[in-house]
Amino acid sequence: MPMPMPMPSSSLPRRAALISLALVALALGGCSSSTPLVRKAEDMVQIVTAKARFRGESNLADPGRVARELGCGAGSAAAKFESSAVLPERPRAGREINHRVVYAACPGADEGAPGTLTRRFTREGRTLFEDSTPYTLKPGRWSVDVFVGIPPQATPGPYRLEVRYAQRGLRLESASDFVVQP
Repeated sequence: MPMPMPMPSSSLPRRAALISLALVALALGGCSSSTPLVRKAEDMVQIVTAKARFRGESNLADPGRVARELGCGAGSAAAKFESSAVLPERPRAGREINHRVVYAACPGADEGAPGTLTRRFTREGRTLFEDSTPYTLKPGRWSVDVFVGIPPQATPGPYRLEVRYAQRGLRLESASDFVVQP
């Protein structure tokens, strides 16, 4: 799947800041979040944010910090999904979405043991697409970004992206909802 062309790094923060300021100005002006102008501004912020991301993993916190936060070794979970999000939340058919999952994992005995990361797209409870890939959780806090194309013929309406990680004795799950626009 083709990656979107990244914007020049100098113009990206400026554009994101301008869009954010416009969104704040609209919110302070008494507009409700249901107005088309505010929704359009929200969509633009999400599109710019998604385009600033890169496919793959990014380390967000070192294992020591995460071990203290999760209370590793004290009978706590060895890992957890902290978030799962799709940007933009209202993509148009034929466009691309960014899916980011953030996980935190304790250093431990299973370090380096592979598991399976599965993503499943559903609509009205029916699975439309599912893929799985071997994946090894790393100690610390990590974000994992992928980009997925929405087919041009996709039916407008609500969809769900479920993400699951399974490894010997460990199962993590999360889901993100998005709405395909005509």
